[in-house]
Amino acid sequence: MADVNNTKAYPGDIAIECSKVRKCGWKGMESDMASVPHKTMKGAMQRICPKCGCDSYYRRDTGCAT
Repeated sequence: MADVNNTKAYPGDIAIECSKVRKCGWKGMESDMASVPHKTMKGAMQRICPKCGCDSYYRRDTGCAT
């Protein structure tokens, strides 16, 4: 598996993984997602997985314990 990006691009950036975990397996930060025109809303943009194009994802626990 390729390296996973856990570097925040901005303070509110969250660690995520593609919802197609078994097929795709992409893990990174929310800011790493690709931005494309929305399928149904004219003029709007949506974020998709840069590897497979899926538009849903899970929040990933980065192991930060307090």
